[in-house]
Amino acid sequence: MAVVEHAVAPAHQGPHPVDVRPPWRRLVPLSLQHLLVAYAGMATMPLLVGTALHLPGDRTRLLISANLLVSGVATVLQSLGWKWFGARLPIVMGSTFTAITPAVLIGQQYGLAAVFGATVVSGLVTLAVAPWFGRCLHLFPPLVTGTVIAVIGFSLVPSAAGLVAGEGAGGSGGRGLALAAGTVLLVVVVERVAPPALARFSVLVAMAVGTVTALPLGLFDGSGVADARVVTAPDPAAFGAPAFVVPAIAAMLVVQLVNMVESVGDTLAVGQIVGRGNDAPTVVRALRADGAATVLSGALASFPIVTFGQSVGLVSVTRVRSRHVAALAGALMVVLAFVPVLGAAVAAVPGPVLG
Repeated sequence: MAVVEHAVAPAHQGPHPVDVRPPWRRLVPLSLQHLLVAYAGMATMPLLVGTALHLPGDRTRLLISANLLVSGVATVLQSLGWKWFGARLPIVMGSTFTAITPAVLIGQQYGLAAVFGATVVSGLVTLAVAPWFGRCLHLFPPLVTGTVIAVIGFSLVPSAAGLVAGEGAGGSGGRGLALAAGTVLLVVVVERVAPPALARFSVLVAMAVGTVTALPLGLFDGSGVADARVVTAPDPAAFGAPAFVVPAIAAMLVVQLVNMVESVGDTLAVGQIVGRGNDAPTVVRALRADGAATVLSGALASFPIVTFGQSVGLVSVTRVRSRHVAALAGALMVVLAFVPVLGAAVAAVPGPVLG
């Protein structure tokens, strides 16, 4: 088996920083950073699919709740691990934008039940081929994994640009661009200049300041909070049992192959950042968690689940290596799935700030 070369982390006295749980006063805000960064993607994917398929608002909300539930469970599994599943690294999981177009096309021709059936099968295939991917790490040298991460980042640019520009007539114009630029600048300043105790919260601080700044600029809309239900529950039965249609399965397997490559790249990147886990056994456990989460996702009326590239960047910026931070973020996602009013509060963060 080929050996993946990577930087060797310095020796640590006591537990590795990845395994250390910060005190609650730090753990909660650090987890909120991961949640805020990832929430837009998690909500946008089912929202776009529901809109493209002209689903009623209540059905689209069910898709979002199911997606949050599965993403949260998957994040806890990936970060804490269980037996042969989970990378045990600070990784956040969620639905991938790669599946949007195939899900819409399949849904238009065969219905959403076929999308969910194809998702279940793609997850089972991921579980089956995970060990084989672990034996192919020699195909993922730093040049390849770096390119994959770069492509993932560039793929987020259109989504970020849309958030900055604003939705609806007229958009946010120059105000949105200025707010976005100010938010980015504040992240950099806090991360570089502030004391270490504050620097690790740079993203959270910038988003909070950006949200407050958006008020006088007329870029804050909290109406969704008032309209949201206080408590609800995902309802997979609303879309019927998963249907297994061969063309739909074939299309989703192509998407899942891309997802597996992305997961390998993200896992190796996080492993290099935290100084542990960028090896074949970790990659195999990570892919098994991806596969199990995707099977559960299809069964609960959601879409393929993959590692979130945003979490890689957040770990790199904040230098917070604890996997317990990601695990609590996953638990918070599960709470949001059952308490939509909290999700609406998170979604009220202005688009330019998220972008």
